[in-house]
Amino acid sequence: MNIRNLFAGAAVAAFICAQTPITGSAAAQGMGMAGEMGPGMAMMHGGDSHFLMLLRSANLSPGQQSQVRQILRANAQPMHALREQMQALHEQLANKLFAPGRVGAAELKPQIAQLAQLQQQLDQNMLDTALSIRSVLTPQQLAKLAQVHAQLLNLHKQVQSLMGPEADQTEQVPN
Repeated sequence: MNIRNLFAGAAVAAFICAQTPITGSAAAQGMGMAGEMGPGMAMMHGGDSHFLMLLRSANLSPGQQSQVRQILRANAQPMHALREQMQALHEQLANKLFAPGRVGAAELKPQIAQLAQLQQQLDQNMLDTALSIRSVLTPQQLAKLAQVHAQLLNLHKQVQSLMGPEADQTEQVPN
């Protein structure tokens, strides 16, 4: 990994971690999760948990909504702890990157390795949670989610074709 990619990744991660919690998609679904469990709870699996946003289209029954809330509650503390650890590591990286003097990849390697390990744990927790939520859904709801997911992918492709290929933002230097 070169330092430019590392710096860009650290900057993006620092920005994401600094954002205030979003009450997000589950609340928009009418599940009331964000309101009941505190701001950001429904989005605990990422600032833009696509799975939870997509779940909105499943039209969950009140019983299913309750089950999903229970699943999310059960995973709230482990997710919060992982995010806090990652944020602390991102802050350590930023401090090293912005400190006076030279810094090389070797000095940043331990934090990068720790971040990779925490990210793997976060991803596994997200997968386990998504599978638990999936088990609550009916075959008809899963088919609806697959249909909406395909439509969203198509929409994304349309936007990309209108906007052109993504420019490499790391090559652009602000004036």
